[in-house]
Amino acid sequence: MELFLLGVPRWPTFALENETSRMEFVVNDESRINSRGFVLLNGGMATGRYESNPVMLYAHDDRQVIGRWRNLRTEGGKMYLTPEYDEADPAAKLIKGKVERGFLRGASLGLIPLDAEYRVIDGKEVLCVTRWEWLECSICSIPSNAGALSVQVYDSNRKPVPKEHLSAYLDKVVQLADNHNHLNQSKMAMNLTADTYTLLGVSADAGAEAVEKAVKALSERAVKAEKDLHDLREVQQASLKMEAERMVMAAVEAGKIKADKKEQYIRLAVSDMAMAKEVLEALPGKTTYADKVDPIGLSSIPTERKGWTAKDWMQKDMEGLMRLKAENPSEYSRLFNR
Repeated sequence: MELFLLGVPRWPTFALENETSRMEFVVNDESRINSRGFVLLNGGMATGRYESNPVMLYAHDDRQVIGRWRNLRTEGGKMYLTPEYDEADPAAKLIKGKVERGFLRGASLGLIPLDAEYRVIDGKEVLCVTRWEWLECSICSIPSNAGALSVQVYDSNRKPVPKEHLSAYLDKVVQLADNHNHLNQSKMAMNLTADTYTLLGVSADAGAEAVEKAVKALSERAVKAEKDLHDLREVQQASLKMEAERMVMAAVEAGKIKADKKEQYIRLAVSDMAMAKEVLEALPGKTTYADKVDPIGLSSIPTERKGWTAKDWMQKDMEGLMRLKAENPSEYSRLFNR
């Protein structure tokens, strides 16, 4: 989008030695509200394009380059430019003559507004364009009010913005500026340290957009890490419950606890595995007949079993008989050769 400010020349003209007289134009006055209802601040100008190509057009027609501008300066809230005409161009010489004779007295500044905000001036809320980029400046016919700056607003295609849409168009510039300022204020409020910039992976001079992007990426990583941790905890919980069930079922099979107490002990094991193990290990298991008889020795049979026959061993302690076979094969053979 482009704005065109219509300025007036500074009279009288002054002359340079061996040169045709030149006129200095007032192209902006930040103490005035222009005809479109806003103020353009001189200090917000980005001069890159002006310095590289200070083109002077006629009536904002890029097909009519009539010279260039020199001596950009500001004084007392006003911005001044001095025209330098391309005198090899007949059209430029014609326009120069009209300016010097007072028939053309307007200069219109073409610019791209970047930021804008509402400020209170003399008790009234006024729209101020606070940051802008200069594109070109044109010689134009005198504005209807020679003492004021007229403004024509253009979009990025250099087409006039309809008057009925102008307010919404400028409000959009303000809204974009508000969003930009909000990000910058948030960044300042955070008072970022060097370590924080390092953590975010951005340089200390990074703009608000880069900081916001880095914070967003960090937030996304944090969300993923939280999900991964949740999934891991669920796997660990499932594994812990399986271990608890295995341990409790072994206790049921060993006769240490009854089956109807199984869930109670599983919950105990899930909440405190060490405590559950200690409790279950301390409980007595079921007693078999073999557990009640004395075990045999490695080389001799207990006195009370010496009279046992092979049938007695098989009925009373089959496990002991198998041990006897392994540990005392001669006695084992004697039992079956009686």
